[in-house]
Parts: sequence; structure tokens; C-alpha cells
Amino acid sequence: MEKRRILILGRVNDKNLGDSIIVDTCAYALQKIADEKKKNVSITCLNLFTKDIDNVNRVVKDYDAVVFPGGGVNSAKFTNAAMKALKGNDNVEVYFNASGVSKTNNDTVIKNIKNLFNRENVVHITTRGDFATAKKFVNTKKEFPVQFILDPAIFTSDTYGIKKNEKSDVIGVGLIRPGIFKENGRELDENDVMQMYLDLLSKLDERGEKWQLFCNGTMADYEFAQSVLETSGRSLDLLAPCPVENEDLVKLIASYKGIIASRFHANIIATSLRVPAIALVWNNKMLGFAELTGCRDRYITDLKDLQNADTILNKFDEAMANGFNEEIIGKAILKTKRQMAYILGETSFERNLRLFKKKIPKSVKVIYRKIFKK
Repeated sequence: MEKRRILILGRVNDKNLGDSIIVDTCAYALQKIADEKKKNVSITCLNLFTKDIDNVNRVVKDYDAVVFPGGGVNSAKFTNAAMKALKGNDNVEVYFNASGVSKTNNDTVIKNIKNLFNRENVVHITTRGDFATAKKFVNTKKEFPVQFILDPAIFTSDTYGIKKNEKSDVIGVGLIRPGIFKENGRELDENDVMQMYLDLLSKLDERGEKWQLFCNGTMADYEFAQSVLETSGRSLDLLAPCPVENEDLVKLIASYKGIIASRFHANIIATSLRVPAIALVWNNKMLGFAELTGCRDRYITDLKDLQNADTILNKFDEAMANGFNEEIIGKAILKTKRQMAYILGETSFERNLRLFKKKIPKSVKVIYRKIFKK
């Protein structure tokens, strides 16, 4: 069987460890699916955001497929890097997997996204974000329609072989730099965000809870966490060491009984580990994942609720009591794996079978499912 060569281009070794975890988990999931389907593949991961983008461009031609996993495409930095990597490489299949697409008013970025999504060699586009916006960006006919799937970080637990500490009695509070709320149109200034965390920690103390602050690896988040503790007169020992490696962050989140966090991938990692998580939302990109996993009520967007520690902790108590809906998450993971499987390439038989099934009338499919309970 001929080996299919797959190149994943993303944020490798990024200080915001959530972004580099996307690359690891995407590679793991593709290899796992390939093994299950007995597909022969080799998977390589390279940093898209490198100064030597010309070298990336040169090596792309050596692969059968290029995958851009997760991450926000609504930035000039991403679109410029992706276009440079693909320039002149028109014979390589391109896949945008669980792309973070959202609405934007930046005409240059919109133009770049459309140029990328509508390339003739783009085989498949899936999004973890604004599904309607993603579809609007695609003007050329695709054999595989745009799909709404989970971020690959949902496979974190299996990727690193790390499980939740079932005996933990500590709540993790994940901090994010305060300016990010206002930068994303959320009317919370830096003082508001500081007060939000101070109130939350005070309420946790009132309840006699054990807690620890943590961050996803960025120094701005870590320094803000230090500032929160210093402002409140608390010991810096209440802050977990800043994680350096991907496994450090995963182990940290796995060590908590539950988390309250703003970083998107802290919440995705927690979901993968089945650590109950409450998200303090600064960007609506987080809501797609919340919907697909049946956890929308745990993602707090209302400004009044964000500034009400009682509301946050009531949501946390509900999450701890209810756990996760495994049926909903299981279906979302199955759909995600089915869509990722296209990256592995299809045999002529698989393609003909898929096209045949596509032509079967919906009424016949319903009868078939009733008979065979599928």
C-alpha cells in the first residue's frame, strides 16, 4: 500500500500551549484514524509561523496533503503565512481542519481567507467556529461540503495518555491577560477583569474551597496572575508554575477537580479529561465548541454574570454535579473523526460508495435506519 504523506502546518512549540497542543492532537487523531482504517500514512508537523517560511514553501511540494489544524484564520498573520506556504504548490491537496472562522470587518483578511478557501486544490474545509460565516467564504464548488466539528484538542487525554485525578479537591482558576476582553469587544476594562478575579477568589475562600491559579503558558497571563495575588495580599504560592511543555499544561488541568478559566483550550483540554469546566468568555469563538459538547450553559458571556462571583460558582456547582453528557460528546467526536478521515485520502471503492450513499433519497435512509436501528 502506497504511503500517504501528510504535512501539518500550525503553531509548533508556541508559548500559548493550547495552540501547540492543537498540532499534537491533530497528528495523533489522524494517525489513530489511519490505524483503525488500515491506511498507510506518514505525518510530519512543521511550524507555520516561522521566519523561514520560504523553506516551508519548498518542502510542501514533497507531501500529498497539507493540513492547517484549528487556530483562528481571521488574522493577517495566519493568512499571509498560509498563502506563502502554498504559493506555487498547486498539486498538493489542502485541508483546513476545525479552522477558527468568525465574522470580521477587515477587508484584507476577508480577501485572503477567500483566496485560501477557494483554491482549486483545497479539498475540504471544516470549522470549529462560525459555521455560517465559513460557508459564506467558500464560493467554489467542493466535493466535500463545509462541516462544523470539534477542535482536535478534544483528543488531548488520549494523545498524552493523561487522565483526570479523581481524588483531587482543588479548583483550578485559569487567568488570562486582562486587556484581551476589551480587545475583543467585551466592555470590561483591566480594572473590571482584576475585580472579577478578586471577587471570585474571595467567594472561594468564603466557601472554604481549595484553589490554585494557573495559566496556559503565556508570560502575560502568568504575570497578571501574580498581580492578582499581590493586589489581594495573597501568597504567590497559590499560583502554579508556568507550564513550559504541552504535557505540563495537560497534567496541571488533570490535577484539578474542576476549573474556571478564560483560555479556550484550557476548557477544551478539561473537557477531554472530563474535568468540569466553566468558561469566562472573551470571544464568541468559544461558543461553537460549547454547543457541540452540550455545555453551552457553562460558557458565561453576559457581562453582569461575569462580574458576579455567585453566578459563576453556581454554574460551577451545577457542572460538578452533572458531569458531561457522554452521548452528545460521543456523537460530536464521531462526526469529527469521520470528517478528519477524508484527510487520509479515499480509495476508488470508498469514493464510489460515498457517492452512491449520497444519491440515496432521504426517505429511504430513514427506513433503512429504522430497520437496522442505525
